[in-house]
Parts: sequence; structure tokens; C-alpha cells
Amino acid sequence: TADGEGSGKIVDLHSTVRKLVKELTSQTCFEDADLERAHVAVLAGMPPATACLVLRNVKTRLAKTKRREHRSPPLFLLGALQSAARAAHLQSGGGGGGGG
Repeated sequence: TADGEGSGKIVDLHSTVRKLVKELTSQTCFEDADLERAHVAVLAGMPPATACLVLRNVKTRLAKTKRREHRSPPLFLLGALQSAARAAHLQSGGGGGGGG
């Protein structure tokens, strides 16, 4: 039996990443239920070390936000994850589209 709507969705993530997801939801206004399949897909699509970096960045940025400030907390959280993931990708040298 699943004990929460969001809890079953993060099981495919690396254990360290799961731990940071739990920290994010316990230390910000966001809840486990806000983490949907799209959020997990963003995190699963990167190496665990990068996903941890992204989660720490998002947690720091969102630490002082209030839930009522967001019309759709899951959507806002997804945007924050995606922008942090892009920033981490650029920092790691993955940016710049000219391969060859």
C-alpha cells in the first residue's frame, strides 16, 4: 500500500537523490504530492551527482517561499527544477550547441 500520492513516484531515483527530495519537501513549502512524474523524469534524466546539485540549488532558492504565493505549486516546482537543471548542465560544460 502506498502511504502518499507522491511517495511511490520517487522510488526509481538514486537513494541519495531520494533523500534530497525528502529534504526539499520537509524544508520548503512543497509537499511530496507536488512531485509528479515530470519532476521525477527531470531528476532521473541526469547523473545522481547532478540531480543532487540541482535539488540543493532549488531547496536554497525556495526555502523562504510560501505555498500560497504559487497558483500551482507542482508546476512552479517543475519550472524551478528545470531551470536549475539547465544551469547545472551549462556549468558542467554541456552547453553550446556546436558539436563537431
